Amino acid sequence: MLIIKGTAKGTVKIRKSPAGAEFSPPQYLLTGDTIEASENSVQWLHLSKINGVAVVGEKWSSAGPNEEYITWDWVTVPDPNPDPVPTPGDDKIEVKIEENGVVNTYTITGKLVKS
Repeated sequence: MLIIKGTAKGTVKIRKSPAGAEFSPPQYLLTGDTIEASENSVQWLHLSKINGVAVVGEKWSSAGPNEEYITWDWVTVPDPNPDPVPTPGDDKIEVKIEENGVVNTYTITGKLVKS
């Protein structure tokens, strides 16, 4: 999975959308703040984390046309919930759970050991 990781080079305003409305009171990234972002829209970064803390709601900051406000790069990180890859000889169990008329199926894969 690709995400954007970057660092604020100075004080940078956080907005509600690219080039959009400001928050009241205004919100800022400070020099050295680290960010993660899910999207780059013409150098406007869609913030997902600030200093390792998940962002709530829509928050965007401009990196600047030449990254003069935020330096950033695309970084490959492992998917947070990868599907397990079965290996030969693995056991597989499917569990169906019904709740409020909705049936969800869960698959458990791995070596089963009697205890």
